[in-house]
Amino acid sequence: MKIVFHIAFLVILCNLTSCKEASENKKNVLVGTLPTIGTAVKTATDGDTRTTTTEAQEPVTAYFVSAPSGLNYRASPNGEILGTFPLNTKVIPVLKTDIAIRVKDNGKVINGTWLGVQKQQDTVYVFSGFLSKTYTFENLDIYYASPYYAYEKDIRQGFVNLSERHSWNYDEEGPTLIPEHLLGKDTIAFDDRLKSRFLKSMRISEKDTVFLFNLQADSVTKFPVKELSVMAAVNIYASGSNTLEAYEYEIGFNLEKKHRSRGHTFAYIGLANPFQTGNVVPMIWKEIPSTDLPKKFDSKIIPDHRKAWLSGAEPKQVYRFSSDSVDFYVQNLEKNGQLGYRYLVMVDRSSGALLGESVQMESEGTYLVPLATKATDREDFGYGQWTGKIFKNKPPMYYGFTSHSFGCQSIRFVDQKEPSIRILCDNRH
Repeated sequence: MKIVFHIAFLVILCNLTSCKEASENKKNVLVGTLPTIGTAVKTATDGDTRTTTTEAQEPVTAYFVSAPSGLNYRASPNGEILGTFPLNTKVIPVLKTDIAIRVKDNGKVINGTWLGVQKQQDTVYVFSGFLSKTYTFENLDIYYASPYYAYEKDIRQGFVNLSERHSWNYDEEGPTLIPEHLLGKDTIAFDDRLKSRFLKSMRISEKDTVFLFNLQADSVTKFPVKELSVMAAVNIYASGSNTLEAYEYEIGFNLEKKHRSRGHTFAYIGLANPFQTGNVVPMIWKEIPSTDLPKKFDSKIIPDHRKAWLSGAEPKQVYRFSSDSVDFYVQNLEKNGQLGYRYLVMVDRSSGALLGESVQMESEGTYLVPLATKATDREDFGYGQWTGKIFKNKPPMYYGFTSHSFGCQSIRFVDQKEPSIRILCDNRH
């Protein structure tokens, strides 16, 4: 049976032209040395009286465009639109104005000023409310990287499997990326022409880099795309005959012996590294009295079609793990002696405020990973959970609570307003 991968890309439009300007306080443009940019403008309105104040922030030498759909630049403050800077364009501020504006975007009010930035030899003007000090990563495509493995005659190269994002051609009459005369081989090495076609279809540039983040080592390694080869390897669930179809192959970057790190390794492909090190820790759980659970389990947070299992289920052991900023609590729910659900509660350590709660469930193809109660659990059994801020510009994540026979794990965040990142692992059957 042919397997179709459906990849949905969500595009969030955030354009200054769609934002209604609610106020403008016109003053002269200040020209001179590099100013403190990105001033926060507070506007208090009482009847017809408007007061505008500014609060100085740290001086910076550059900003990045943070509007997902890009940021218009103009010939003058509130003047003619000349063009659009794409998301993450680095802009250099050269002029600061005190022309304050307030815009509405997706129901939110954003305050800022018109800011003069450098564009080649000219100065153009942008709204400072859509500039950020840091690079913005939206809709990250994260993959797994498998390490080089050799045992007797069984050798597997290090590999980043990109099949889940590749647009396979399922029309038997149409052309495929893999030449027909090569189908049937266990491994197919792409020549330069095929590699170029593959990169184009994946929208990957020769200037991009493959960044690998290994949880256990808390390290990042880099491989320039131009130095890597592309290969296709038969999926283990393929028919194993000489009549293989192109979709029965996995396709991606061949890391050869260059990637040997064991454990969970995430891969990202792009110009900038989204990962950071020094902030991830293994979660070692300690059993505590059930009375210390800060919030009692409430079945309301479980979807209705899952609630039938709860009839006769009993809350059991409670465990806690504390990071620098978050207390994590887990309670097992068992039925007939079998673990079926796990209740997770996250609490801010400094304020005691509830940060979030969720329920992890066993189902067909989804399994609850045992909690690591001592460090040697990771070494002896290879399981365990992790938390920490591994992505730039994103809150702390937590990972490793479930495993999947079908589908892939997700990287979830303590701040539940931050969307989870589903790892593109091509876990087909």
